[in-house]
Amino acid sequence: MHRKKSTSRMKRILVSAQRHLSIFIIKVGFNRKGKSVRHLRLGTDYGGWWVPEVFLNQENRKLLISAGLGHDVSFEKEMLNFGFEVVGLDPLPECVEYAKVELSNYKKISLINKGLWISTGKIDFYSPPSKNSDAYSITNSHFNENAEILQFEVITLVQLQQQFLDDLIDEYELVVLKLDIEGAEIQILSDYLSGPGKKLDFLAVELDSVSLIPFWKFGERFAAIILARKFMKQLSELGYVLTLTDGYNFHWITRNKLSLVG
Repeated sequence: MHRKKSTSRMKRILVSAQRHLSIFIIKVGFNRKGKSVRHLRLGTDYGGWWVPEVFLNQENRKLLISAGLGHDVSFEKEMLNFGFEVVGLDPLPECVEYAKVELSNYKKISLINKGLWISTGKIDFYSPPSKNSDAYSITNSHFNENAEILQFEVITLVQLQQQFLDDLIDEYELVVLKLDIEGAEIQILSDYLSGPGKKLDFLAVELDSVSLIPFWKFGERFAAIILARKFMKQLSELGYVLTLTDGYNFHWITRNKLSLVG
């Protein structure tokens, strides 16, 4: 029994070490040098995100596009309190209904029962291992071998802007995008930023799909790290600067907005 506990503890240590090493490899060479950007964390420990503090005090029109609402909209609520208009999406009807109840006192919010992807229509989503979780994934990021497959409506970022923002995206002084969509983040953003989409001023993106790869799948982990670094390079070439990481949550700002934050 003692040996089994020791083996289990050693495995947890190795898994944790592998995850920390993965984060380090993904972001090495992309950290901003020089004066740091002051961020403020908004929302709960589970659903919160970081935002440059100076953005919150801007009086001009500003927008948050929040993809992946889940059952925690504390971040969206805080952004609304700071004067942001919010467009929130989730493919699960129950998550959208939850958000409607939690945010019913706010006027500057639109809630859309669709997921984000690189195409439109209906697409397969894979259920998470836990029946109590709402983390359905297009990419089966949880490696759930017994996943239930359900179809949900999806939309692209470009079409989202055209259909739900009435082509008024240029009227916003600040546009923040939060992506927490269970492994589809890189595909969606790479596709969007390679096309005619409008520039997004601040990105808050969860890249935890690397951490969900089983410990023994070294080839898959290596491929995921390479893909993430190519994505980081693409963002850098497009003028985005990595300002903060919090676990697998990465935050970028466009260079033309750096003057606002010092």
